[in-house]
Amino acid sequence: PSHCCNHGLVGKCSVLDPAMSEDRIRVFARLRPLSVQEEDRGETCALLVQDDRSVAVLAVDTGGTGSHRDAADISVFAFDACFDVAAPQEDVYQRIGRPLLQEALEGVSGCLFA
Repeated sequence: PSHCCNHGLVGKCSVLDPAMSEDRIRVFARLRPLSVQEEDRGETCALLVQDDRSVAVLAVDTGGTGSHRDAADISVFAFDACFDVAAPQEDVYQRIGRPLLQEALEGVSGCLFA
């Protein structure tokens, strides 16, 4: 959507949290910054990382102003972990990529979607 930051989803990473090792599918969200074109159009991001496990989707005024509606129009979605636009690539790799790679080297099948 034109008024929304896209997020990447990553699946399957059981070694991230040993207490949840029985969970074989994990889902993560990483928000991207607005593009230059989006900023030039005055758009604002409609996604907000609330904490390390949830993302709020803010309703956007469809009148073309790019402004957000009131708090009553917020939907919140839970993930295994969330990264906002300021998250360094190294943090994302350490939390998701490295454990997935380690499992692959140990012979466990895995898949990463971005």
